[in-house]
Amino acid sequence: MRNDPDRKDPGEPFRHEQQWNRCEGIVRWDPFGPEMADPVRALDRVRVRAPLVWTDRGGGFWALTRYEDIARVARDFRRFGQGRPQRGAPRPPLEVDPPLHTAYRAILRPYFTGQRLASFEDEVRSLVVARLQPLLDQGGGDVAPTLTHPLPTEVLCRFLRLPSQSAQIIDRLSDEIYRNEEGRGGNPEAVAAADAELTEHAFSVVSARRRAPEDPEVDLISGLIAARIDGAALDDAQIVEVLRLLFVAGHNSTTSSLGICLLALARDREAQETLRGRPAMLPRAIDEFLRLETPVLGMPRTVREETDLFGARLAPGDQLFLLWGSANRDDRVFEEAATCRLDRQPNKHMVFGRGIHSCLGRELAEMELRVVCEELLARTSSIELAGEVTRTSWVRFGVSRLPLRLFAR
Repeated sequence: MRNDPDRKDPGEPFRHEQQWNRCEGIVRWDPFGPEMADPVRALDRVRVRAPLVWTDRGGGFWALTRYEDIARVARDFRRFGQGRPQRGAPRPPLEVDPPLHTAYRAILRPYFTGQRLASFEDEVRSLVVARLQPLLDQGGGDVAPTLTHPLPTEVLCRFLRLPSQSAQIIDRLSDEIYRNEEGRGGNPEAVAAADAELTEHAFSVVSARRRAPEDPEVDLISGLIAARIDGAALDDAQIVEVLRLLFVAGHNSTTSSLGICLLALARDREAQETLRGRPAMLPRAIDEFLRLETPVLGMPRTVREETDLFGARLAPGDQLFLLWGSANRDDRVFEEAATCRLDRQPNKHMVFGRGIHSCLGRELAEMELRVVCEELLARTSSIELAGEVTRTSWVRFGVSRLPLRLFAR
């Protein structure tokens, strides 16, 4: 896009060259602009200004900002299909639509049920305590590299019955991909190299499991090997795409969620005391922390047929982002939306998405977050900030530096 030298306010309505005949005027928004250093406040401002915005970043895409509009589009998977794959082949079930989405989801869903996860909670708790105890022994530290970042990968690999070396590989490569995407250094060669290495690792995992299969009722990877779609077995490439999704998307959002929850607790001594005395409130409190600061700010959909939205004509192939982080603070839906209410009910947040593509691993993430908060609150009398906090921004919103002072009981 050519910038208009006479336009003083970068947020005022403008016309994008490629949209000239499809939209009389739209509000411009830059997900990598300086204002997104504080994405919560930035999205609050965007939501007030317009229900639909445009950016020419990433090849250009639209974004919806308000709760009811986002909920409606998220349910309409026929007109608004899943977004294009970020890299390579689509990663099911997230990046495919029905009927393929339905088939993959049916294969994977049994491994993420509450009953199955209840038997896994003790393993998660042991991993949490192993990460938390050294921090308690030394009175705190930066919990981003020592707890919030590595723990979700360790939990994921334990869940997938993979060795600890896999956690180190996945952690390193997914971080490399994130840091070098557009807006954070913009090194496409580094992204491609890390993604290729991650894919190679996934192929090695599938190959090893084919050589030594486990019980498919228990082991998700063996379950994928044993599965059939329309009577045909999945080949290695199809299984690898599922694993690539789990390796990256499956733990990045939990990493961000952990950082958000621990930061919220450190900032609010009254909340700490309330939740220590009433730990049964933790699930609702975690929902509220994540509603206020949503870990995945948005997800894309692909327009399948020409559609008019708020005076703009969207064409087939256009990308439309659903800004969960904006919807979750919409005061049309949430009373005193900017206020933290630990016992907010109902809390119809979209932290885990909405519609058929809502997060498959939601219950696993919720259990992990609850266990971390339970153990941290039970083992401390106080949690305090101990220095400057560094936040991540679009599209994963969390912390990259979170120094805490922990007062052990």
